[in-house]
Amino acid sequence: MAKKFSKIIAAVLVAAMCLSAVFLSSCISGKDGEDGKDLDIYDVYSAVCEQRDSAGLDSISFLEFIEEYFGYVSDQAVTSADKTAIMNYSLLSGVAIWTQFKISEGHFAGSSTYDLFAGSGVIIDVDKDAGDAYIVTNAHVVYDSDYSSNDGFCEEIYLYLYGSDVEGVDYAINSNYSITNYSGISAKCVKVIGVSLLYDIAVLKVTGSSVLKNSNAVAAKFSTDANVYVGEEVYTVGNPSYEGLSVMQGIISRDTETIYVDVDDDSTDYYTDYESFRVFRTTTAINGGNSGGAVYNMSGEIIGIGNATSLTEDNLVQDMCYALPANNVRRIAQSMIDNYEENDTVCHYLSKATIGVTTEVDAESTYAEYDADTGRTVIHETVQVASVLSEYAAYNLLSAGDTLVSYSIGKMTGSAPSSAQTERASGFSVPSNSDYITDSRYCDTVEITRSFMLSEGMISVRVGDTVELVIERDNTTYYTYFTFDDSSYFTQYE
Repeated sequence: MAKKFSKIIAAVLVAAMCLSAVFLSSCISGKDGEDGKDLDIYDVYSAVCEQRDSAGLDSISFLEFIEEYFGYVSDQAVTSADKTAIMNYSLLSGVAIWTQFKISEGHFAGSSTYDLFAGSGVIIDVDKDAGDAYIVTNAHVVYDSDYSSNDGFCEEIYLYLYGSDVEGVDYAINSNYSITNYSGISAKCVKVIGVSLLYDIAVLKVTGSSVLKNSNAVAAKFSTDANVYVGEEVYTVGNPSYEGLSVMQGIISRDTETIYVDVDDDSTDYYTDYESFRVFRTTTAINGGNSGGAVYNMSGEIIGIGNATSLTEDNLVQDMCYALPANNVRRIAQSMIDNYEENDTVCHYLSKATIGVTTEVDAESTYAEYDADTGRTVIHETVQVASVLSEYAAYNLLSAGDTLVSYSIGKMTGSAPSSAQTERASGFSVPSNSDYITDSRYCDTVEITRSFMLSEGMISVRVGDTVELVIERDNTTYYTYFTFDDSSYFTQYE
């Protein structure tokens, strides 16, 4: 929602402006220790993650690992010791990022001039033996439309792991604002494999890096909870003011809202030139250089990617920072990785299945409820179909006024009922393994309790998948099926 007296800026740092002005918020396999080197608890956790992954078991957080493999952990121990351990472990997934944009071409070697952006990233997959990794960051860390060279994308990306991220020691900033790299992951090993400006997410691929091979870097895990909760303790790992990776702690102060971000910092029309993003608000500091860094819950799981902070005409608004929700980031990143691995192509857009409905919230049925068992206040929305667009999957199937109950994504097995809409007993709820949908590779059945859930879930759909949508109409529950067996059923978003 538009803000009258302040604007939202992205948290990336532009180094070319005196290196201080903020314009944009921009399991691994276990190995035997070397002779004379003891394995620490993090090595054991990494090895367990790899073993569970190889066995097809769900990933576990650091706290779950402690409890499962070492027995009961008291609340006092969790508070006093594990919180610090979890934060320290997350440092090994963080990445400080420098992106280099060419301003002008010099007449001789080394005479070109550049702008530098400082940002952050998080490792979400790593193969230490090969020196490969996938890293998530913000799109505005690697792209700026002001730069005509390379179609607005940076020419080079340098990555620095924790412990090797100090200016003057691990890299140098030259007088023409280029980077001289000493200890970081070389730019020749890094490329952008996917970008979505609409969602402000980019995925980087590291290939064959000797720095990564010899590091203790680990992949962070995404939270699978569809919601975040007000008052929940969180922390960030980022590169504020390009001073190296560090941890900041706070709480979630609002679970979801829409902000408008001036990603180019030169726009004048608030409503037409600013991009809008669904985010959650946090008191955890997301300063210049934090863009693209992960926001974690206290189990060490990614719950968001920091991308913006509030700004008045005079200064930053205290304790009002924003992060893109992890469920959305996870879907977007996986889509980009799947496209790259299956088609060996780089995508500067995001393909999203389009059902063809606009939704609205029934204000009279919306309420907040405190759950004494969990100690959380949760908002429940009744989401209804407002209109159905012609020439899309939902046309002639859904109708204005239908209530959206839940959806599942997977493969259709057997034959669906002869009619597209099949009446079931009133009050029937969708089981995790329905009659016709199996192989839910991208998400389990999702109960639609917020207006954004269906639209964002469609990012997980791939060609050949079927979406099973449960609706209520006239107090009767219906199953409706949409099979996306043609690429034309997808919309591409830049």
